Amino acid sequence: MENKTCNYRDLFSLYESISQLDTLKKLFLESPFDFKVNSKKINQLSKFLNQAIDTETLFENQSKLPVRKGFNKELDELISIKYESNSSLLSLESSEKEKTGINKLKISFNRVFGYYFEVTKSNLDQVPDYFIRRQTLANSERFYTEELKILEEKILNSDEKIATLEDAIFNQICNEIKKFKEDILFMSEDVSLIDTIYSFYLIANNNNWIKPVLSEDNKFDIRDALHPVIDKTLGFGKFVPNDLSFTNKINTAIITGPNMSGKSTYLRTMAIIVILSQVGSFVPASKCEIGIVDRIFTRTGLTDDIHTGKSTFLIEMEETSRILAQSTNKSFAVLDEIGRGTSTYDGLSIAWSILEYINTKEEKKFRTLFATHFHELTKLPETYSNIINLQVAVHEENNSINFLHRIIEGSAEKSYGINVAEIAGIPMEVLLKAKVLLSEFENPKHGNNSFQPLLFEDNLSDVTKQIKDLDLINITPFELMKIISDIQKEL
Repeated sequence: MENKTCNYRDLFSLYESISQLDTLKKLFLESPFDFKVNSKKINQLSKFLNQAIDTETLFENQSKLPVRKGFNKELDELISIKYESNSSLLSLESSEKEKTGINKLKISFNRVFGYYFEVTKSNLDQVPDYFIRRQTLANSERFYTEELKILEEKILNSDEKIATLEDAIFNQICNEIKKFKEDILFMSEDVSLIDTIYSFYLIANNNNWIKPVLSEDNKFDIRDALHPVIDKTLGFGKFVPNDLSFTNKINTAIITGPNMSGKSTYLRTMAIIVILSQVGSFVPASKCEIGIVDRIFTRTGLTDDIHTGKSTFLIEMEETSRILAQSTNKSFAVLDEIGRGTSTYDGLSIAWSILEYINTKEEKKFRTLFATHFHELTKLPETYSNIINLQVAVHEENNSINFLHRIIEGSAEKSYGINVAEIAGIPMEVLLKAKVLLSEFENPKHGNNSFQPLLFEDNLSDVTKQIKDLDLINITPFELMKIISDIQKEL
């Protein structure tokens, strides 16, 4: 209304909504819910709209405002003239058919020539002298008469006046509605609050969610938490529930585990649980005790901004900077693989320093879930008693892994990146080379740890040549396993 972008359908929708207020209030007669809206004023507006709009004739494809008869006398008169003129057209057509004897004579209309009589070529000899030729076509000719011209002017003038008057009436209705702006907003707030609470009830009741307990301390005690969306997507019983426990003395959890094992899902699940708890909803868990948080911060995902020249890593650092600057010791943050956008040692150093910053400044020390592949960070709990290690459980058997998606205490020994690459379909030749290189990285035979193997050097080691010469097409799985076993023994 304020921006004058509403249409006729909006007026009807508004009328339908406000006309239900009395019914809605009756449903809450025995409820303590306090309506802000003034029923008297809303009913006054509803009555006005009902008098102005003919709601019975308003359809989805309505192209103009259906003003109720009696709302505007001038419009009623113009509409009457239009319909009388239309009747006059039919009478004129019938009269001319009788006079001329042309049974197929008809009156038509287009925007260029207006109203005209159309006569086929075979009947042209029956056209009277008072027919004035207007247009000649291949199979017919078009004519008009003085009487038809007078009727045309009357109809077209009434159409133009009706359109102008309908626009004025539409603006009149909108201006009247603006007078009730505050009352409409109050009703909107009332209805939205009822809708929200009812939605909370439905989802909690249908999914057996539990009521969270909120406190003023910094504790988290969440048991069997489910991600509300993924749980419904996977189907009942397929999503693995997880726990989270923070005390007044423990506020940070470093989470390690393979890619694709569920670290990011765990972070998001706990963040959603906290949000639901504080907006008044029940939560998908078996137990939920939440120390109230003042803000929730997230640093997840990878993105860049080529328009401003910002790299993925720069955006990651900017977001992290805002978290460190704006957080308090009552905040909650989920940080997913901070430092992965740069070199290993740079990323590790930054991640380490961020964790120390969070856990050494009393005004910070906010509750934090920190997922990472930097396994060196798992040593921090040895120095800081308020940090714990969590890992995603993995079952490893016969050089294959099974993600259990269960968060348990402790730290993961490795990230299983090559196993995930194998699942993704990376060629076997690449995977074998990667395993050899991984062994060299983890157990360097050189004097310093800065050794960087030359991946495509001509003078390859004996082991590398052995792998390169493998006939992957004809070799049997047993033969391949034996070769890999021999290589492992050599290493």
